Amino acid sequence: MRKKPKKSQFSNQKHYFHFTLPNGKVTRVACKVRYGTKTVELPLTAEHVRKSIDAEGYGNTQTCVMAICVKDRADVFPHSVDGYVDWTYNRAYVVSKTDKNGWPCECVIYSHDDEVAKEFDKRKEDGVIDLWKKLEKEGPRTITLHPVKARKGEARKYPKERKNERKKVPHRKQPKGAALRFGIVSLGMEGK
Repeated sequence: MRKKPKKSQFSNQKHYFHFTLPNGKVTRVACKVRYGTKTVELPLTAEHVRKSIDAEGYGNTQTCVMAICVKDRADVFPHSVDGYVDWTYNRAYVVSKTDKNGWPCECVIYSHDDEVAKEFDKRKEDGVIDLWKKLEKEGPRTITLHPVKARKGEARKYPKERKNERKKVPHRKQPKGAALRFGIVSLGMEGK
């Protein structure tokens, strides 16, 4: 009797981390994406906001308030945390392994539904001060990261007869993830 193939812990997708080199050139590093296994609860404090302000984390997915929180609370994760985090508006990519040169090569994906990143990016300094005052007054806030589950089945395919009938429409590329957060802060669209 044939054994069922073991379900892979890796996703078919890759996540790209962007780094600015000392000469000003931006490089992207591809990372294998692994699925998380457990729900993680992170306590966000006013101290994390202060550290992120010092790192100028507005619109930056790697130095925003939640990325700083993940790095400080690495002990609550069921896997190792190697210092790099990409925190977007609905996903968090936490690096669990780096290569021999120190670049990230494997990360764990989590989903979240909090609004902390949007509050932090909102109107730059005003949003940060509002978030800081709220945390000082109300105390730590718990942010929950949920593991992303692998999709079942194959991607949707078009029938062959429809494939030729589809018209090619020019597609406007929309920013996603880190580019979206950076663009919103750069263009001053935080309050809209």
